[in-house]
Amino acid sequence: MYWNDDVDSSTNCPRCGAPLIKQFHSYLLIVKEEKNFESFVTGNDGGSFCLSCLVVVLDKSKFEGVAIAGGASSSSMFTVAGIVDFDAIPEDKRNIHIGKDDNPIPLVKFINNGGSNKGRRKATK
Repeated sequence: MYWNDDVDSSTNCPRCGAPLIKQFHSYLLIVKEEKNFESFVTGNDGGSFCLSCLVVVLDKSKFEGVAIAGGASSSSMFTVAGIVDFDAIPEDKRNIHIGKDDNPIPLVKFINNGGSNKGRRKATK
């Protein structure tokens, strides 16, 4: 995973140079405010994906807006943990709230390769 302001181009993959494809997905966003952590699922088109080497470049502004709307202050840090795969929820658990012990969030985790902040960003208002 890379943030768009950490790469030279948000149209080509920073690893292999192949074209990036913008797609809508549901993401798990984690916000740290002092010693407290909040996490929530958000859907947006802030990810551009490389189909050749499984890299995603995230548009910082799309996620920053969600973090601020969720109550983050300018001193908050946030990261995107990964993509929520709703199709992976078993049929018999689709009516149960995800994130509980008996129905964990089906997360495709990101490995934060890009950028100096290892995937974390400050929320700026």
